[in-house]
Amino acid sequence: MPTIKNISFLVILASLSAVQGFTSPALTTRSMGIVTSMNNPRLPPSHHNSPLVTPLNFLQKSGLQMSVEGDFDPEALSKSVEEAKAGSIKAKLRALYKFTRPHTIRGTILASIAGTTRALIDTPGALANANWGFMLPRAVIGMIALLMGNAFIVGINQIYDKDIDMMNKPFLPVASGEMSNRFAWATVLTGGIVGPLLV
Repeated sequence: MPTIKNISFLVILASLSAVQGFTSPALTTRSMGIVTSMNNPRLPPSHHNSPLVTPLNFLQKSGLQMSVEGDFDPEALSKSVEEAKAGSIKAKLRALYKFTRPHTIRGTILASIAGTTRALIDTPGALANANWGFMLPRAVIGMIALLMGNAFIVGINQIYDKDIDMMNKPFLPVASGEMSNRFAWATVLTGGIVGPLLV
């Protein structure tokens, strides 16, 4: 049964979400539920001429950390960007890992395992007569193809949404500068070409 406190909290969140309808440079931090807008008519006139606030400098000045898909540490992010631009292989691999959006990888793996398991259970004799020596290697190859397709999808999104992500998700590697556009395109094209060829 929802309490008055919970209902009040939801009303406040809905009100904050309504602010996003105005087109202007905005700071959005999902973990903190904060949205501010420079040209928002609901704000006093003194706020309209305020300097542009970006998530990175807001968090650096306030000392707050954004907890979206893991902890967001502005200092660690700046260091990673510098290392990647300096040519560090470790930094580039870390950026590649972030580029694939690990939380979507877990979903792809779980969905494919669940679907395959359900198909085997529903097919009479499939489990009893299965040739695991033939099927398991093919299943692994299929999983790799799915993950490459997954990287293609999330990668294309990050490339084309770079300007939006610089405001709303500055921790993503393309938006932060941790990964160059050229490297991002190479990763996306590799996933888009090699993935289908595997199957």
